[in-house]
Amino acid sequence: MTLSIANTNIKSNNIDKINDKINEILKIPFIKYGFLIFIAVRIIYIDKIGDWYLEQFNNTYIKILYGLLIAFGACFDPIYAVALTTIIIISLQELHNRKQLKLQHQIIKTTPKKSYLLNTIITTSQINSTPTNTPTNTPTNTHTNTPTNTPTNTPTNTPTNTSINTIITKYNAYTTLTNNITI
Repeated sequence: MTLSIANTNIKSNNIDKINDKINEILKIPFIKYGFLIFIAVRIIYIDKIGDWYLEQFNNTYIKILYGLLIAFGACFDPIYAVALTTIIIISLQELHNRKQLKLQHQIIKTTPKKSYLLNTIITTSQINSTPTNTPTNTPTNTHTNTPTNTPTNTPTNTPTNTSINTIITKYNAYTTLTNNITI
């Protein structure tokens, strides 16, 4: 029985030596502040990190190991725990934002939009149809004394009902088109 207790003491001494060595390394100011600068740079450039890397933080096993690493880091200096916690939270938020954005783009691509061309087709048919309030090409003066080289029905520059409908329809189509554009 003394042999197994001696074996356990040797293993425990080895773990204590490793723990003390890690503690000494993490207390060096260069290591500490270098780690903090590294974490700050990763947070600033989070949009440049690949999806695969961010997806690793969403793995359950990685989350458990990372939680243990945070607890281990908190034993040396709480700033390590804060930095590690911040980077995982920001990474998971970025991952979920990217997934949400991809989902929105897929929905936008698959959702049929109201076409402004439909309104243009309606407008074209309105232009080609003969409105009821426009004058016909029948002469208004039937006297024989009028000169033959003057036109009997001169066009005016006032807009007709059809052209106003065309302008309104095109404006509505433009408004619909610009309202459907998302950035």
